[in-house]
Amino acid sequence: MRLRSSFWFLQMAGWGGFLVLQAAIRTYIFHDAGKAVIITMIMDPCAFLLTLAMRACFRRMGIFTFNRWQVALGAVLCSLAAAAVMGSIWHGIILLTDWELIFATQANLRLIPMFYYFVILTAWSYLYFWLGAEKRADEEYERAIQAESETLRTELKFLRAQLDPHFLCNVLNGIVAEIPNRPAVASNMVSQLAGYLRYSLDHSEETRSSMAEEMRSVKSYLELSTTRFEDRLCYELDVCPTILTEPVPGCLLQPLVENAIKHGLKTGPEKLSVHIHASRTQAGLRVAVKNNGRLQDQWQMNQRGIGIKNLRRRLELLYPGRHQFSLRHEQDHVTAHLELQGEPCCA
Repeated sequence: MRLRSSFWFLQMAGWGGFLVLQAAIRTYIFHDAGKAVIITMIMDPCAFLLTLAMRACFRRMGIFTFNRWQVALGAVLCSLAAAAVMGSIWHGIILLTDWELIFATQANLRLIPMFYYFVILTAWSYLYFWLGAEKRADEEYERAIQAESETLRTELKFLRAQLDPHFLCNVLNGIVAEIPNRPAVASNMVSQLAGYLRYSLDHSEETRSSMAEEMRSVKSYLELSTTRFEDRLCYELDVCPTILTEPVPGCLLQPLVENAIKHGLKTGPEKLSVHIHASRTQAGLRVAVKNNGRLQDQWQMNQRGIGIKNLRRRLELLYPGRHQFSLRHEQDHVTAHLELQGEPCCA
C-alpha cells in the first residue's frame, strides 16, 4: 500500500511538473506558445501512458526477482522501446502539421526526441525500481521486527506461565505442612489461594498491569503467608500514590517477595519483617523489597533458581538496557533493589 501510494503520488506530481517544463521548452523551440501547448498535451500524456504500460510489463515479468544486471537491461530495453514510440509520435506530429522547428533535419525529427525520451524513461524506470527496492526493504524489516516481537512475546508468556506453577507448588507444600496440626489454618489458606488463583487466571493473558494491581497481587500473597506463619511474619507496603497508575509487568514483584519470606525465615530472627517500598525517580520507578535476615551463599546460589532467574530474563526482555537489579546485604537486612526506566516493551 505504501509503495502504491508513493508511486501514484510521484507519478502524478512528476509528470505534472514535467508537463509544465516541456511546455516552456517547446515554446522556445517553436516560438509559439499555442503550438507548444498542443504538442505537450499530445506527447506527455502519451509518455505518461507508456510508463504505466512499462510498469505493467515490469510487474508481469516479475523483474523485481531478477539480479541488478537483469533489472538494468530490462529497464534499458523497455525504455528504448517506449522512446522509439515517442520518437515516432513526435515525427508524425511534425509531418502532419508541417510546423517548422529550429535546427530541424530529417534525422533529428525522430532521433533527437527518441534519445530525449529514452533518457527520461530510463530515469523513470530506475526511480520505479528504487521505490520497489525501498518497499521490499521496509517489508523485510517489518517482517523481521514482527518475528522478533512474536518471539519475545512467546518467551514472555512462557516466563509468566512458569511463575504460577512455581508459586502454586510452594503454597501447596505450605498447606500440606499445616494440615496435620492446624487444619483450620490450612483450610483458610486454601480459600485464600483460590482467590489468588482466580485473580491470576483473570489476568493470565495480560503481560502488563498497573502498579496498583501489582501491589494488590503482592498483598494477597502476603496475606496468604501471614495466615500460615501468623505472628512470625509481618509486612508493610509503602507505595507512592503517584505511581499507582504506572504500567509494570505482571507478577514482577512476586518472586522477590517469595524469596524474602522463604529465605528470611531461614536466616533471620524469630519474627520476619518484610518491607516493600515503591517510588518514582527522575528516570522511572524504584522498588525495594527488604527483609531482616542474612544474605548467605545459599541465597546467592538460589539466584540460579526459577524465581530470580525468571525475573532477570523478563527484565532483559521488557527493559533492555533500562533496568538495574541488585541483591545486597545491608547491616542485618537483605534488600532487593529494582530500578526501571520507561514503560515495558513487548508487553
